Amino acid sequence: MSEQDPEIQYRAVTRETVADLTAFSGCHGKFQYCSCMRWRMRSAAYQKSTKQIRAEKLTKLVSSGTPIGILAYAGDEPIGWCSIAPRESYEALERSRDAAMSRTLTAVCVFAGKKNSSASSDKVMSAGVPKIIVVLKKDNNLSPT
Repeated sequence: MSEQDPEIQYRAVTRETVADLTAFSGCHGKFQYCSCMRWRMRSAAYQKSTKQIRAEKLTKLVSSGTPIGILAYAGDEPIGWCSIAPRESYEALERSRDAAMSRTLTAVCVFAGKKNSSASSDKVMSAGVPKIIVVLKKDNNLSPT
C-alpha cells in the first residue's frame, strides 16, 4: 500500500457490523448476485433462490451468530470482503466433509470494490489473511485449528 492509503483494518461480520456488509453489498452489484450464498446453500435451493432471498439468508446467518466472514475497512468505509467461516457452515460442501476438517476455516470468496481499484483484492484481502483469521477466531470465539 502507498503512504497515501489508509491502513486497512479487518473486522468480522457480526450483529454489530452487519449494516456495514449491507452497505458494502449495496455499492457493489456483482457482490449482490450471490451474496456469498453459493456454497452456503445446497445447489437446488440456490438455483431456485433470488438475489433478495440470498441476501436475507446471509443476514439471518449473522443474526443467528453464525460466522460468515470478514470486511476490510479503509477508515470507517468497508472496501473488501472475504467469505471465510467454519467449513460446516457451507452446506454445498457437505459431501466432501471429513471429521478432520471439522472447525476448519474455509474461504470461498474474496471481493474488493471497484472504488478501490488501486487496492486490488490481492492487496486488500490476501495480504491480510493472517489478520483475517485472527480476527475471525477472536470475534467468533473459534479455537485455533
